[in-house]
Amino acid sequence: MGNSIYSILNNDFNINQTELYLCNELNTKLIYENIHNLKVVGIASSINGKIIEVIDRKKIGNKRYYKININEFLQGWISLEKSVRLYRIPMMIGEVISEKAGGDFTINYNIQDYLNKKLEARYYFESNQKQYILINRVGHRERKCPVLLEQFYKYMMVKEKYYVSLESGDSLFSTAFDNEPVEFVVSDTNVKVIGFYQELNKSKVRYNNKIYWINKHINLEEKEKSSLIDNLELIDKIMYLKSTSYKQKLKIESQERSIKEIKDNIVISNNLQEMYLNKYLGDQYDSE
Repeated sequence: MGNSIYSILNNDFNINQTELYLCNELNTKLIYENIHNLKVVGIASSINGKIIEVIDRKKIGNKRYYKININEFLQGWISLEKSVRLYRIPMMIGEVISEKAGGDFTINYNIQDYLNKKLEARYYFESNQKQYILINRVGHRERKCPVLLEQFYKYMMVKEKYYVSLESGDSLFSTAFDNEPVEFVVSDTNVKVIGFYQELNKSKVRYNNKIYWINKHINLEEKEKSSLIDNLELIDKIMYLKSTSYKQKLKIESQERSIKEIKDNIVISNNLQEMYLNKYLGDQYDSE
C-alpha cells in the first residue's frame, strides 16, 4: 500500500487562517469603505509599513480588492499589488549588528535604532528572492523593521547541561550588549551555559550563582533536525491557531470576571429573581 501518515497534505487540515501582509503600496493608493460605492476613507500612506490582516477579498474586473484589518480594527478595501505576504512564525529572540541588515526593501526604516539591541521576530517574508524577518525591539512591538534573515543572530537556549571553561581574569558582562565588564573571573573554573547567540561570541552563563555574559563562542550541534518544519503555510496555520486560542482565552476570562462581578453585586429577594439570574448568567454550581 502506498498510504503513509507522512503523505498528509496541507489542505487536509482544513484551517482557513487569515493572511497577513506588510503593506507597501503607492502612498496615493485609495482605501474604500466598500467596493460598491467606492467611498474613500483613507490612503495607503497611512498604513504603509504596517501589518494588515486580510479578512475578505473580491475580484472586480482585472483587480483584486482586499478587506483589511489593522490590530483588529477594520480599515476598508484596498487593492494590494506591491505588499508582501507575511508568515507567522514562533517568536525568535536575536540581535542585528550590521547596518546592511535592512537589505534592499523599499520601505524606509532607521536600522540604527535596532543595532545591538535585544530583538524579537514573529513574521517571515520573501522579497526579490531574499529572505526577511520582521523585527521589533523587546517591549516595542508597535515599531517593526524588516531585516535579512541571514543578518539576524538568533538567541539559542541550551536545553541540556553544557559547560565551558573560564580562566582567571576573564571578563563578565551584565548583558550581551555591554562593552565594559562588571566583574572578572577570580580563578579558573567551569561554568554552565544557559544560552548563546548563533555565530556570535556571546554566551550567557551562570557563575557563582549569578547570571553573566561572556565573550566566548559556543558550538552546539542541533540534535533535533529531524523535527524541523519547513512548510511555511503549515507554520502560519499553527501560529494563527495559537494566537486565536490565546485571544479566545482572554475573552472568556474577561466574560467570567464580568459575570462574577454582576452576581456579587445583585441582591436577590425571591426565588423568581434567582431563576431569572441563573437562566441568563448561569448557575455557579452547575459544574460542581
